[in-house]
Amino acid sequence: NMFDSSTLLEEVPFEINIKAGEYIQGSNAFYNCQNLKYIAPINNAKFSAGQKMFNGCRNLRNLPEMNDFDTEHSGKNFSAMFYDCYSLRSIPENVLNKIYNSTATSSYNIQFSNLFNDCYVLDEVVGLNPQTGTITSNTLANTFMYCHRLKNIIFATKEDGTPYTVKWANQSINLTDSVGWDDR
Repeated sequence: NMFDSSTLLEEVPFEINIKAGEYIQGSNAFYNCQNLKYIAPINNAKFSAGQKMFNGCRNLRNLPEMNDFDTEHSGKNFSAMFYDCYSLRSIPENVLNKIYNSTATSSYNIQFSNLFNDCYVLDEVVGLNPQTGTITSNTLANTFMYCHRLKNIIFATKEDGTPYTVKWANQSINLTDSVGWDDR
């Protein structure tokens, strides 16, 4: 909860350095920082969880550079990480890869729930990486709800270009709630 609900915060101009070899709890780190526009790089960005990490950062256009981003020792819950990030334009592929890698074997199976909900100007999601694993509940529930400008969802492929084969029972990606539709 580093900057949780700091509604007057507009930028974090200094680099955030996480002690090498340690994983920190990232949940709610920037939660509801409604006026936040800029975050300097996060170095050694190793998170044990990221639920609601940027949730409510309505003016954040770009995620900070997250050097050595890793979630290997995570609690495997990254749901609503970007919920209500109205201005967010893109998600770095390395971030998406690591989020999924940490959650593929999760017993919670809610990892992507509401992940991009209300990201009104998110143009595309590139590199959503299913890798391997078995998921039995609808881990993608409401993931893209109200992503008005979303035009592309591109799943990652193996190095040789072939798609990953995973066991995803009961999955549905709901694209009916104003996804890819912009009335402006």
